[in-house]
Amino acid sequence: MNEFNNVQAALPVAGGFLASAGRAFALAIPLCVVAMVVSFFAARKRRRAFRRLTQQVHELTAEVAELKRLVGDPVRV
Repeated sequence: MNEFNNVQAALPVAGGFLASAGRAFALAIPLCVVAMVVSFFAARKRRRAFRRLTQQVHELTAEVAELKRLVGDPVRV
């Protein structure tokens, strides 16, 4: 009977803990979704910037090749 009273006395504490944990979990899920969305858009932005830089490297490589061709050509010098 004494154990039953102990369990009965502990139920409100356990219920409060579970309610707090449930609220924390309910708050964590939307925050995780927001973090995923922000991360997705940041990755898209980085990908776009990388493509721009890659395009610029290709253009500069072509320009350097053209300059090498012009400098190395004895008729043009």
